[in-house]
Amino acid sequence: MRRSLMGLTLAAAMFTGAAALAADGGTVSIGAQPSYFEGDYGTGNTVKMTYVPVFLKYAIDDATFKITVPYIAVRSSGVLVSGGTVIGTSSGHGSHSGLGDIWLEGKYKLHTADGVIPNLVPYAKVKLPTASKSEGLGTGKADYELGSGFEWAVDKTVFPFAKAGYRFVGKPSNRNLRNVLTYEAGSTFVVAPENYLTLMYSGHQAIQRGFSSASDVLAAWDFNVAEGVGLQFYGDKGLSHGSPDYGLGLGATVKF
Repeated sequence: MRRSLMGLTLAAAMFTGAAALAADGGTVSIGAQPSYFEGDYGTGNTVKMTYVPVFLKYAIDDATFKITVPYIAVRSSGVLVSGGTVIGTSSGHGSHSGLGDIWLEGKYKLHTADGVIPNLVPYAKVKLPTASKSEGLGTGKADYELGSGFEWAVDKTVFPFAKAGYRFVGKPSNRNLRNVLTYEAGSTFVVAPENYLTLMYSGHQAIQRGFSSASDVLAAWDFNVAEGVGLQFYGDKGLSHGSPDYGLGLGATVKF
């Protein structure tokens, strides 16, 4: 209960603090992305997971800062979750829900684009261990990730991108966890005014030894319904035993 109340308090603080940030001259975005995933993630158990991240993003000049506070609900016969994804088995059973691991992220765009050379966007992420370890919703340890994004522009309608990072995984004494590489690549296409299609591949090495790496393809449709208001629909298809069989989600973002 305490963790759920903490999540609600943080989410409320994110919304009430947005106007103050916008007054500083930057751009503030608030959004939520309810998602549902199903599959065995290589554990041999069917996992049904609902993941609802609420985020606050603040951008000023070329710097962007983001906090994500998620709610998570997992129905399975015993799995371990870290940062909103299944990484292996756990001794727990049944359904558990509550506050997930909170993510903090900062990135900075370096304007290096010149022909085939992309803009570089180095980033840093921290996973705060706010999810319940006893219920298998988290590891109880913080993670840290460093890496860089790469952004190109082809005319004004095609925007390829890629990202590679290295995650330092917090290691509980009773878990055989390891540091991992993370990666993604794809492109966003402008298909009509205020309508965007994104196709992406993403993955990471298996965090718990003995399990499969994650590997997914994703398609997302974003469109603006009014000035500063955007909606998104997306579908995810797992390509490996370490991924869900499928995932579906929708999102809404308000920018001011």
